[in-house]
Amino acid sequence: MSRRTTIPEQPPRPSSLGSCILYGCGAGLLGVAAMTVGEKIEQYFTGRPNSYVPGHTLERLLRLPVRPDSERFGLNMAMHYGQGAAAGIIRAFMSAYGVRGPFADFMFVAIRLMIDQTLENVTGVGALPWTWPINEQVIDIIHKGVFAFVTGYFTDSHYYRAMKAPNVLDEKSKSKLSPRHGNAVHVSPLVSFGNHILGTYRIIEFTRASEYHSHSNFAA
Repeated sequence: MSRRTTIPEQPPRPSSLGSCILYGCGAGLLGVAAMTVGEKIEQYFTGRPNSYVPGHTLERLLRLPVRPDSERFGLNMAMHYGQGAAAGIIRAFMSAYGVRGPFADFMFVAIRLMIDQTLENVTGVGALPWTWPINEQVIDIIHKGVFAFVTGYFTDSHYYRAMKAPNVLDEKSKSKLSPRHGNAVHVSPLVSFGNHILGTYRIIEFTRASEYHSHSNFAA
């Protein structure tokens, strides 16, 4: 599979909204799972504690009473994976309409960071990113990069296969043609009827013009 951003090919038929939502959520969940594994490995070496900011952000959004971190594990996981699934839908639309490859992944890192920081700062749970220590900024960008690249890989893979798949509708249309037509293009009944009306109109106009010229010559 090629993920080159410079390849202009797009799927031959538009992707449905349901398809983008389904595959985007799936790819987003896989991206979050990969990011979580990376976070646990990083925490093993750095000793950084678990973050419950996502859980408290959802707590504020749902207007729930404030609870300690130990009681917000469920909300934390729901927000952690829910944000990833929702962001994956955006990445699926990007893949479906030709915005793919590593360049699209870097764009998606910024989109994911924007979603996180907007929700966290609107609710007052988080702090502005540029006020964080430099090492925390770098760690967060790296983890979001893992999420973006894994999510993008799966969405790009799906829509690349869709782009290369044969168009079933075209095959069915070709199968309806009789052998004597060879490679003739199948024309719908509505178009055939319209062509018939147009042809009849042209015959009538030609007949009128012929009669006019005949009368003119006779008068002369």
